[in-house]
Amino acid sequence: MGRHRSDEAPLSRTAPEAAVQHARRAPLTGGWRSWLRWAALGVSTVLVIAVGMVVLAVHDVAKNVTYIAGYSSTAKPDLRAYKGAVNLLLIGSDSRAGQDKSSYGDASKQSASADVMILIHLNSAHTNAVAMSFPRDLMVSVPSCPKNDGSGESYSAMSSVQLNSTLSYGGASCTAKTIESLTGLDIPFVAEIGFDGVVEMTNAVGGVSVCVTSDINDRQSGLQLSAGEHVIQGAQALSFLRDRHGIGDGSDLGRISGQQVYMASLVRKLHSEKTLSDPVKVYKLASAATRNMQFSSNLGDVSTLAQLATAASHISLENVVFLQAPTAADPTNSNRVVFDQPLANQLFAKLKADEVFQLSPAAQTGAGSVVEGSASASASAESETSASASAEASASSSYLPDSVRGQTAATQTCAKAQK
Repeated sequence: MGRHRSDEAPLSRTAPEAAVQHARRAPLTGGWRSWLRWAALGVSTVLVIAVGMVVLAVHDVAKNVTYIAGYSSTAKPDLRAYKGAVNLLLIGSDSRAGQDKSSYGDASKQSASADVMILIHLNSAHTNAVAMSFPRDLMVSVPSCPKNDGSGESYSAMSSVQLNSTLSYGGASCTAKTIESLTGLDIPFVAEIGFDGVVEMTNAVGGVSVCVTSDINDRQSGLQLSAGEHVIQGAQALSFLRDRHGIGDGSDLGRISGQQVYMASLVRKLHSEKTLSDPVKVYKLASAATRNMQFSSNLGDVSTLAQLATAASHISLENVVFLQAPTAADPTNSNRVVFDQPLANQLFAKLKADEVFQLSPAAQTGAGSVVEGSASASASAESETSASASAEASASSSYLPDSVRGQTAATQTCAKAQK
């Protein structure tokens, strides 16, 4: 009814009936069509704006990227189809050059040493991540490194050199090549950050919650914290991460375990806020990173940074493992350390084989931290379970040896203040 073939005359209506039909149907049909047109226009506009924002964001991030001189990797995987493991070395420089010198102690220090060296390994299945910290006081052999002055010349290989000094010899590329030589791993991704960068990156994440066992008042680092829980960022977070004389036993190993308190809390925050799976939040962090860090050339593609973050976003907290590289006292200098070579070789072999890392239940966190709530009240309960935990660990080939120091991101720890 109401439809007609072209060879037929339409059914006749009286004028009043036609008026009624028009009044009843025309506004309804026209309204829906109008609504759909406006909806389509709205969606199209949103898409255009969104695409435009993405293009502008990528351009904004890309133009800020600064590259590490002299470092180019033999591997430059397309992580959009990446199925292998990821090795990334994060280096923290203590140089005051180009930094806010008034805030970081010795303003005359222009040369760079590596305050922090963390090798991050993401396994090929993207289910497990390891962050292994190397102490700055570690004595090592250094391979020949190209000078980063553009001369084309190289530094000679050296033996018995303090690891942190490799940054002053040949820049971040020399530090990376040294750790490649020590571990047997290929490290295609390298990132370097200075003091100002740490301040800005801690601001970008909106602060991180840490706790300390008792008051800290360290004049050398400037760190002042009362016992208990604190949310730190900016210069205060930098002081916490650099603190050596207020946390632990005054050694760099104590400082590493204090840093792991911060890093584990940071991972928990990013995980709980779903930061790494939120494109807007990832862009914010990527933008802060590119303004305040230097990267190996294969990290110049902004999408690679985002894809690395996305690849790590689904790892559960208990599978994010922070480790100290296994060390022993240097027999020639009590203020330095050397590798505990058998144990170090075991861990490096596991990294190279892309094996899953699982801390022993009997493992300790290190000299600069304690498990939250594990003070004297729970000491007896811990001693009762330590023997069985150790037996369970040794019985399982998946556990690391008890002597490996570290923690997972799921472990709530507190920085142990010096007494």
